[in-house]
Amino acid sequence: MRSGDRVRITAQLIEARNDRHLWAETYEGDLRDVLALQDMVATTIAKEIKANLTSSDVSQLSGGLHVNRDTYELYLRGRYFWNKRDPPGLEKALDYFQRAAEKDPGYAPVQAGLADTYSLLGAAGFDVLPTAEAMEKAREAANKAIRIDDQLAEAHASLAFVVYSYDWNWGAAEKEFKRAIELNPSYATAHQWYSDYLSSLGRKEEALAEAQAALGLDPLSLIVNENVARAHYYARHFDQAIEGSKKTLEMDANFAISHLRLGRALAAKGMYDDAIKEFQTFSALSGDMPLATASIGNALAQSGDQPRAIRALDELVHLSKHGRVPPICFALVQAGLANNDQAIAWLNKAYKEHSDYLRVLKVDPLFDTLRSDARFRDLLHRIGFPE
Repeated sequence: MRSGDRVRITAQLIEARNDRHLWAETYEGDLRDVLALQDMVATTIAKEIKANLTSSDVSQLSGGLHVNRDTYELYLRGRYFWNKRDPPGLEKALDYFQRAAEKDPGYAPVQAGLADTYSLLGAAGFDVLPTAEAMEKAREAANKAIRIDDQLAEAHASLAFVVYSYDWNWGAAEKEFKRAIELNPSYATAHQWYSDYLSSLGRKEEALAEAQAALGLDPLSLIVNENVARAHYYARHFDQAIEGSKKTLEMDANFAISHLRLGRALAAKGMYDDAIKEFQTFSALSGDMPLATASIGNALAQSGDQPRAIRALDELVHLSKHGRVPPICFALVQAGLANNDQAIAWLNKAYKEHSDYLRVLKVDPLFDTLRSDARFRDLLHRIGFPE
């Protein structure tokens, strides 16, 4: 509990088997010393349960850190808007993290927050910043966070995401993901992103296990819930993917990513009219992203409505004259139209940009029509997917 600059932590120890109350204590302290207060509570509880601490354990627990109250507030606001997963939210998150970094550049979680925000600002579907610019800024912030605090799970997860989605360095990324989870098994985002990584490689059961682990840790997170649906989609469990996205939308009907994911799962089952409605909702909620137009065009093409699919292509050309349209958007529509030459050409342009979308190229049902093409297999080889 918090009142002004004061924080109160109440801890209780209960024997779950018979619901017997064993011990309780309340601690109060200044918000500026909240981390030291947390460490003191942890140490006391450890003693109460008669844990055997080594001198090294005690040293780690007693190394209190001071955090500026305003920095911490800005950091929390940044994470709140980052979790919205839409361009306006990401831009607000970036502002909060940057202000927090100005106040305390040595606070590692803020640097990790900056890294995570830049990673999404350059991602396909958001495209607020050019991919290379965004991902290099993300890498710089993640490495800075690790230099400040090598024991911070968030920092390693941030770096893992960059190495995975932009570098396509699969081995190094898995090492960083595992390090993040080792440092903090309760960090839901590390499990979520590791699930994402495993899905990309076709390791379906492991991906679903990590997605469920993240959900167990943060069951009210919209993006963590949607990640379960995502893992089912790439595992080609389309009914479960539909169910998962609908459950997320029950929590928040305006969560744009869930409409996109739901639309893709519906299209995979041949339910094109329903899919297009979801893509249109995604477009309205996301501010008419090019990815929405591309998704509609792909579904129209798959349904056999070539004239309207071609009009979607024309709309992408028009949008490209007024702003950035990622190559992957053109590739999606051309793949739906079975124009393999054009689809491969646009995928190669996406490859040159190191589009983060290509990390799912091995497993994405949207590109199934290209899998027998030697040029497509060569592209997978160049991306470096393990056999």
